[in-house]
Amino acid sequence: MEQTFFLFLEITAFLIFFYGIERDSWHGLLIFLSSAIFLALSLASFDIEKIYVLFNETSGAIESYSTTQYDSVFGYLNSIMGLFSIALGLIKIIVYRESMKPQD
Repeated sequence: MEQTFFLFLEITAFLIFFYGIERDSWHGLLIFLSSAIFLALSLASFDIEKIYVLFNETSGAIESYSTTQYDSVFGYLNSIMGLFSIALGLIKIIVYRESMKPQD
């Protein structure tokens, strides 16, 4: 996965996570979407690809090469955030179910 797309999905997952925490209605259950994205990104962190483009001044050619790397920080961060958002989602389900019961 390319690094810019990876970071875009990372920011998207965090925004959905914070949106899900803030809402008390059924919109709060969108936190499970962020958990799915976090867990997918933890697997994708094994193959983050960077593309470098260089201009060779002597020949005038444009050369590009790509490198792949594993960033363990992203792997651990996304795994922990995925499990944390699942736990918060389960708590939100319990709270939402209790709020839907008729009051006596």
